[in-house]
Amino acid sequence: MNNTEAVAAFWKEYEKYSGMWQSIEVRALLGGRQEEWIVLTAYFCLRDRKPASFGASTLFDGAGVKVVHEWRPISESTAIVQSLSQETMGFSGLEARLPFTLDGRTRSYDFNVAVAKSHELRVPPFGEIVLSAFSDTIDRFVDMNRIQTELRNWGYPQGLVEMTRERFGTSIDAHSRRAWVGIIGPKYLVADGVGLPDTAIVRPLVGTSVANSDVRVRYEAQGQTGQDILQKGTLSLQNAHRATEEQFDRLNLNIALPEGTNRARLSFFYKNNYIPVDSIVVPVVPKSSRSTAMHALGSLTEPRGRGHVESALDMLRQSLGVTGHVVDASQFEGGVATLLTLAGYRVISLGKGKAFDIQGIDLLAFQEEIRQMVAVSCTIDNRLSNKVEGLLKRVSVLRKTMTGWEVCGIVFAPLRRKDITIGSYLDLAHAGLGLALRNEIRQLLEFASSKRSSRDNLSQLGGEAACLSGIIPAWPELFNHPFDLRIEGDDLE
Repeated sequence: MNNTEAVAAFWKEYEKYSGMWQSIEVRALLGGRQEEWIVLTAYFCLRDRKPASFGASTLFDGAGVKVVHEWRPISESTAIVQSLSQETMGFSGLEARLPFTLDGRTRSYDFNVAVAKSHELRVPPFGEIVLSAFSDTIDRFVDMNRIQTELRNWGYPQGLVEMTRERFGTSIDAHSRRAWVGIIGPKYLVADGVGLPDTAIVRPLVGTSVANSDVRVRYEAQGQTGQDILQKGTLSLQNAHRATEEQFDRLNLNIALPEGTNRARLSFFYKNNYIPVDSIVVPVVPKSSRSTAMHALGSLTEPRGRGHVESALDMLRQSLGVTGHVVDASQFEGGVATLLTLAGYRVISLGKGKAFDIQGIDLLAFQEEIRQMVAVSCTIDNRLSNKVEGLLKRVSVLRKTMTGWEVCGIVFAPLRRKDITIGSYLDLAHAGLGLALRNEIRQLLEFASSKRSSRDNLSQLGGEAACLSGIIPAWPELFNHPFDLRIEGDDLE
């Protein structure tokens, strides 16, 4: 599409979701000198809340580059879009040149709707709308080789990619030789849900500016196939329970499903829009199936005030870090032991303070029927490398002892991928140990609620490996591009 069409498409989508956004967070990387600054990269991210105060700050100034951070009112959206067609943009009192007109070529806008990865550093991966412009080359305006050399002298051996990761919030490669400016509007509504034998628990994650009454869910109770629709309907989440999780809120509403339901498709809509913001299909155990331990946990409830009732299943999710933030290591370890039990393992607690006091290992999970054993170490912080030596020592002993058994070691941590250092991933991978972070824990909990065998659960979770160490084993395919972990943030949350 041409520039006019791209801008029109952006404003059409903007109007659909404008109620989600309360402010604009600006991150700009400028290059040059005091006499002339060039815009190298600028993100104008539409946010779901207002800051404590609007204003600007300089996060880095030296080596021929400047990193600027600003908060602006949402009312400036129009002016920012208009500035893309101008020669300069203003940042923190500076006028920086847009290097988009080169050798007679005019700038070209790009509009797209995508799942947020590199731009939106906070999880989960919200969908987003983006209007952007980029240049072919910036070499005639900025000497990137000189900037790289000066940044190394400033104490950044990797140059621009290291400085921007630390000061800008995401890595920018000096070799790209392209300037990029984009206005990014995350859609602060992400589908989520859990299926129980007689219920679909609708639990979308929303931005703080999204009211309960802004969200509708259209559900379909499906039988053996997607064409076998047993029941469908649309519900408002106005009366859904709302709880805060880290930086966002989660809504929670139960939907009764008919007998014979095998899965439920949940589509979430914002206000009066007829196109869903996000959708998900959750597996559901049919009512006719015998009850499971997970079903029992869902039925054991306690009042928590203001009419809110919390089930044992809710408490398990909290202890595992699937909902909320875990601050109690013992609570997390107990949650992991319960999770493995629900997945079909017998579990022995071996860690410090237990009946046994075996260093390096907290839980020993096993299934004699399939001759499989899992040594588990639990932690709630990101110093995962500290767990490697002790756990590997115990796993090596078990492998020598348990002839004919499949023995593996795994570290459980209620953390996001972006919170883990590259060094920790490498240490675990080199040791042959697995790693289950928050997303993998959530998946295992969902699989444990189904009627599949635990071996099937772990096979689906870990790919070809049926052993729990198959959960990662530390994503070796990402080591070729380790900084992508920092850029892309977390997984499905």
